[in-house]
Amino acid sequence: MFVDELDRLSVSPPEQPVDALSKLYDKLSGVMQRDSDISPEFEGLLVLDGLSSFEWMGVPTLHLKRFVRAVFALCAK
Repeated sequence: MFVDELDRLSVSPPEQPVDALSKLYDKLSGVMQRDSDISPEFEGLLVLDGLSSFEWMGVPTLHLKRFVRAVFALCAK
């Protein structure tokens, strides 16, 4: 499944840039859980692209690092 949140965020930015990462994490978590429930014997591929765009939108680097770490942990489950 393809998840593209950058277009939505650039049109209507959230009040707090960190909220965008939290919502994106929740969405990715839901999609990954659903996909693993549908076909538990297959592994998926997650390509995380466009992180520099989040930085340009004002998301602090520390929050981006935490987000990437959390997504990595989600994939390792």
